[in-house]
Amino acid sequence: MANENLSLRQRQQQQQQQQKQQQAAVTAADMAIAVFRALPPDKQIEALGLIESLRSQGEAREPRRPALEGLCADLGVSIGGDDIATARQEMWGSFPREDFL
Repeated sequence: MANENLSLRQRQQQQQQQQKQQQAAVTAADMAIAVFRALPPDKQIEALGLIESLRSQGEAREPRRPALEGLCADLGVSIGGDDIATARQEMWGSFPREDFL
């Protein structure tokens, strides 16, 4: 029963946070539109250019990351399960060491 109440409470808190975020986003957009409409037409054109440049910068900042599988593919390295098992035995073979006990 306590777990159900806790999860219900958590869901309610999450919903409240989402609603606040949505309201803040709407408020910011409304404020931006109000400021934009108050500008003279020539400044509105400049503002549109600024908005477009900000949007293109945001798109440019998302670099594509190479897949981990293909990162070393051109090196021709092939590591199998036996290689991994051997490396583990070498690393952990003397653990715990007697001189630390």
